[in-house]
Amino acid sequence: MFALQFGLYLHAAQIAEAAAQEAVEAAQGQTAGPAAGRLAATALLNDLAALQAPAVTVSRSETGVSSRVTGHAQRLVPGLRLDVSATAQGPVERFVPEGT
Repeated sequence: MFALQFGLYLHAAQIAEAAAQEAVEAAQGQTAGPAAGRLAATALLNDLAALQAPAVTVSRSETGVSSRVTGHAQRLVPGLRLDVSATAQGPVERFVPEGT
């Protein structure tokens, strides 16, 4: 049972990492924002349904985007709750005039 639970944990951790990266990629666009990142990550999490009680936080500044996805792995062993979190960061796409 513990081996299967560990597999579920690893799978949930991978999904959290993918969702965090998806959020950053969606929020990096010049006209995009944090809401676009949260929407993209939430859609991925809903499609894959590997995290229980997922939460997505996306923040964006003039130069960068960061995201954090938290939740917990599906429970197979009674009484054992394995929390999962992942973060991702990236630059914001912006226009830089030639010669500057």
